[in-house]
Amino acid sequence: MDTGAPITIRLIGVVSVGVVSAVQSERVVDPRVVGGPRCVEILAYLALHRQREVSTTELADLIWPDGRPRSWTSALRGLISKVRDAVEAAGIAGECVRSRGGNVRLLLPDTATVDLETARANCRPAVPDARGEIDHRAVAERARAALALLSDEALVGVTGDWADPIRAECVTLRLRALDLDAGSSLETGEYEQAVASAEALLAADPLREVGYRMAMRAYAALGDRAQALSVAARCRRVLADTLGVSPSADTDAVFTGLLRDDAATHISAAVDVADEPVPVGWSTYPWLHIVGRGEQLRELDTAIEAAVGGHGRFVVVSGESGTGKTTVVTEAARRARAAGVEVVVGRCSENAATPYEPFVEAVTHEIDRRDTADTRAWLTRHGADILRLTPRAARRFGDLAPASVSDDRPLVMEAVATWLTGDPGTITMLVIDDLQWASAATLAVLRYVVGASAQSNLCVVATVRDDFAPHPELLATMHAAESAGRLHRIPLGLLTPTDVKELVELAGFDIDADALHQRSNGLPMFIASLMAAHWRMPEEALPSSVADAVAQLERRLSDATVGLLHLCAVIGMSVSRSVLRQAARSFDPDAFDDDTRFAEAIDELMLRRFLLSDDDSDDAMRLRHPLVRETLYATTAGAVRARMHSSVARALETIGASVDTDDFVRLAYHFSRALDADRPAAAMYSRRAGESAHRVAAYEDAIEYFGDALERMVPRGDSVARCEVLIARGRSMRRIRDPQARPTLFEAAAMARRLGELDLQIAATLANALEGILFVQIQGIDHERVDSLGEALAAQEAAGVADDADTARLLSQLVIELGWENDWEARRGFALRALAAARATGARHALAAVMLSVLIGLRVPECADLRELARTELSDLMSLATRRVRDPAVAIWSSRAEVEHGDPDVALRILDRITEAQTSRNPELAALVQYGLVGIDVTVGRLAQAEERIAMLNALPTAPGDHGKWGRLQLSLLAVNSLRGDFSVQVAERDTFAELARVVPMFRPILALALDDIGHTDVEGAAALRAEAVEVMDYYTVERVAEIPTSVLSSLYLAALARAAAVTHNLEACRAVYARLLPFADQTVMVWAAVFGVVHHHLAHLAVTLGDHTCAAVHLADARREHRRRGYVAWEIETEHLALMLAAETGAGVEPGELQAVSARAERIGATAIVRRVALLADALGV
Repeated sequence: MDTGAPITIRLIGVVSVGVVSAVQSERVVDPRVVGGPRCVEILAYLALHRQREVSTTELADLIWPDGRPRSWTSALRGLISKVRDAVEAAGIAGECVRSRGGNVRLLLPDTATVDLETARANCRPAVPDARGEIDHRAVAERARAALALLSDEALVGVTGDWADPIRAECVTLRLRALDLDAGSSLETGEYEQAVASAEALLAADPLREVGYRMAMRAYAALGDRAQALSVAARCRRVLADTLGVSPSADTDAVFTGLLRDDAATHISAAVDVADEPVPVGWSTYPWLHIVGRGEQLRELDTAIEAAVGGHGRFVVVSGESGTGKTTVVTEAARRARAAGVEVVVGRCSENAATPYEPFVEAVTHEIDRRDTADTRAWLTRHGADILRLTPRAARRFGDLAPASVSDDRPLVMEAVATWLTGDPGTITMLVIDDLQWASAATLAVLRYVVGASAQSNLCVVATVRDDFAPHPELLATMHAAESAGRLHRIPLGLLTPTDVKELVELAGFDIDADALHQRSNGLPMFIASLMAAHWRMPEEALPSSVADAVAQLERRLSDATVGLLHLCAVIGMSVSRSVLRQAARSFDPDAFDDDTRFAEAIDELMLRRFLLSDDDSDDAMRLRHPLVRETLYATTAGAVRARMHSSVARALETIGASVDTDDFVRLAYHFSRALDADRPAAAMYSRRAGESAHRVAAYEDAIEYFGDALERMVPRGDSVARCEVLIARGRSMRRIRDPQARPTLFEAAAMARRLGELDLQIAATLANALEGILFVQIQGIDHERVDSLGEALAAQEAAGVADDADTARLLSQLVIELGWENDWEARRGFALRALAAARATGARHALAAVMLSVLIGLRVPECADLRELARTELSDLMSLATRRVRDPAVAIWSSRAEVEHGDPDVALRILDRITEAQTSRNPELAALVQYGLVGIDVTVGRLAQAEERIAMLNALPTAPGDHGKWGRLQLSLLAVNSLRGDFSVQVAERDTFAELARVVPMFRPILALALDDIGHTDVEGAAALRAEAVEVMDYYTVERVAEIPTSVLSSLYLAALARAAAVTHNLEACRAVYARLLPFADQTVMVWAAVFGVVHHHLAHLAVTLGDHTCAAVHLADARREHRRRGYVAWEIETEHLALMLAAETGAGVEPGELQAVSARAERIGATAIVRRVALLADALGV
């Protein structure tokens, strides 16, 4: 026990105990896992009052506010013992919970802290030092630490009223921390942080004037006086509307200062600045380059008009480089903006593409452009998940930004879609330039956005170069939109001689239009270069190509400026002035050590239009055109280019660009193309880029970055670092269901074993998990995976590691992997051992893994008790989460458990928490959700809807590796056709059933049921079908029924066998099956997620056939009660039909009204099979 380890009892958020030791990362113990919700209440209360003794009566009133139970003292002792177990699981001596003399006290070691106490201390007012000065930086750090602690509601999971004042105190502490941070950040010059905290303060308390003053000062310091003045106006409006007063003198003084500064700024901006010289005609015809593009512009206008009407569109403008794609789309965007359309723009970079780059760029620009209050209001309405993509822009909204990044792709997809379509009535045009460079993760999000915006006011317009092979994901996105009738392709070709002539006339040039067209072949970008060259140098020959035009311009530059130009090409299309300055100083210190010479070179490049300024930033510049950049890059000597990449990478490091995902990507890109000595740095940043990409759910990008890291890592052999990257890459692959995940993770586990790294071996093994449709696919065990799990457990034991959270997760996975085996006792033993380990360590995620494994791997009647425990525990754990389910597998299996338990409404609510974004790119998950909905529909009597869902599932293409689709569909049809329709499809496929029954014997009684069912219709050869059903069932003897092993299918197998034995009057089988089912009479029989009645119903059917009418009546009564109590509507009616059969058998008499009532109930829910059986009974009775 590490008694010196830092310990934190967390009362803010979910109550827990966190421990950090010198030899391991943080371990969090959840007292709920160890001792249940009352354990949480007592631990939290004792921690809050740890400075005093708490009487046992005070604790009793806390736990039982409505009255103590008779044996409350012993019950309380048990709860206090659970609290001791919880703190011991965190490594704290249980004796710290001292109980004596009717009092209890929590005595924590000196290294322990309580987060609420820490937050209180950090929010105390600043105290001047001996010199009367305040350390504002320290104050800000303490305030931010408090804000980090106070980011969640206090005492989550605590239900007592005593917690309400604590929660209110935390709200007050947060306001105090925001006030301190904003004020101190202003003093330290951290103006963005000051804005974030001041705006957050105003959002929480709009009447706090100091917040307005701090926000105004911070915006002004950032140079954004418009926002500062907007804050002043907001202050006046809120105070007048709410209190009927004007701002105070202090606030007015800040506002007056802003007005003075604003006037000075406008006077300064009015000074004339000489414009760069351009051809005369060009200044009067700014849209010169759209000549010959009228038809394409009309098509774009039409697409935007469709979006205005609520019909989302995806427009792809394609053409080779230089055809004017960007120019045409820019003009369309200008027109759209003038018409009131919200236009947002992002681009994809050819090199160093960052995850979700166009969305990040568009969101960042939009946040910077919008009024802060409006943006804050939007984020409050729609959620702030979009800020996960823009960590820099999000700093202004630190209080709203999610507490951490998320590797949940659907969350990203939903955030982007909401950002673009969240406001009804807002028409949005999203422009994505150079989509051919988009990363796979970016394209995956785009595909969802395009699909989800069909009935929205969104028009997505993308430019794509024809001279590059399209990414498969882009083709898939276009195909999906095209299939839905929402894709519009606009190809841009070359200009005609007539178009070129019009250009020349509009520009007022004295140049031969035909010669110009012949030389340029009608490429607009080259035509513009030729015209500009002619205007600048009319005496020189026109260039013969874009490369020639670039070379011609280069010759007019100084040598140093040429070098700077090529350095720009190495950086990329977007050029940061600060990065370029630092890289130039590193690459050629003799030429650019002087700032003046650097500025002069930039001016020269601007004058020659190699570089263009970015209106949105003083630091941002861009190269004129991708063709110019490609020409410059290609003509830079290889060794020189490598040195330049190295200089750029070092420059990025120097200016501190090594924090966010895009920083790591750019650094990895430049170091990978730099000198050989930079290889280790390339590997390091590739790995960081991969880790960062995975954290934001850009799995495809992460796979690529990790692959680059593995390729560049030295040495080549086994190493801890290489093993870690393999595991990380395998995890990313697993998230997109890449089949290479399995061999990658096996390779990592083997390497970890060779290295003797137990933690890495366990990490690789746990990452290589069974998932998706394989959970419900009838199959043998995966011996390689089972062996891997066994090796990890053995390695733990050999290392002397006590059962811990990892043990629980390994054993849980083993339970799932062995789920289709018949040795349920071994699996139950693994599950119980895993449960004990999870409880002992208080690990919530481990407990969730154990409970999930029970629902998946222990679907046998002998383990109903554990399944009910798992259902309850998972329901409790899910109640602590947000409305959205992080792991859909938990929702799917929890929903099934609720159906089995008898609460189909809860089951449906759980499935509803799985979002469209989660299923859109995961057909296996989508299918599992639909099977779950089929089950709920069957259970509650929506049989026609269930039938439609099965037809839809049947029409879906079979996923690769899914060999069980036919079997799953047949089981679903069994659930439906037992109540609705008939088994004609199954009879038509009886040869397939007979063949499959040799491998999966359960299909034999299903075949018999189908034959008997159709044999009782008026089809030709009905008697022969009934005889065939009897022949199929003759297979079953007492011995063969006894040999049926207990497995995940045995309950259904025996129930189907009971039904088939009863209808074919196989009395020997009836007696044997009755004996097998009787111990589980109260259980529900499940057909995957559908109900096949409670066991009592099948026992009653057997008893009727065997002539044991008394026993049958008892089972029928129980079946009626349980079907009604559990909400099994259709099977309740089927039981009523069986009761009529019993009445007929006993001669008790059946009234026509009784038959009509059951038939009418069946008719109402579409149970046509029951209607048919009731009619047959009526015929037999002559009624």
